[in-house]
Amino acid sequence: MLFFGEIKAKREEYRKKLEDTVDKLEKKLRKLDKKEKMHTEIKALQRRIDELERERKSLECDYKNQLKDMAEEQKRAEEDIKHMVKIKQDRLSIENDKKALALEKEKMDEVGRIKDEYRDKVENNLKADAKNMKTIYTQIMDRLPNVNMHIQRNENVADDEE
Repeated sequence: MLFFGEIKAKREEYRKKLEDTVDKLEKKLRKLDKKEKMHTEIKALQRRIDELERERKSLECDYKNQLKDMAEEQKRAEEDIKHMVKIKQDRLSIENDKKALALEKEKMDEVGRIKDEYRDKVENNLKADAKNMKTIYTQIMDRLPNVNMHIQRNENVADDEE
């Protein structure tokens, strides 16, 4: 049989072993809790990583779309500018053609005026010459003997001879 002192020593030994075991289990539990917390944190971090990855892909897609839209907008703007330049060039060309036609018309009007003046001078000269010729013709006819009378006389003489 064991004595009270031995029992007390044994009990103390068991209690220490029990405390050691409880400490070890508590440590293991704490380690498990830490592992569980870490595992929970790892899962949370993994979810956050997934969210950030989706957000990155979304932003990347948005960036590409914005870049594409900007390129299209720039292309449209360049086409608009080219179109406006072409319209301006056409308008200037039309204005230049109008000015050229106006100058040509002025030139033609001046040429027509000069031709009219020349024609009027020529007509006046022709009228004057015609008048002078009539005057000269009249003077010549006045100086010549009357041919009609002579023809009539010759006819009368021919009639008499027959």
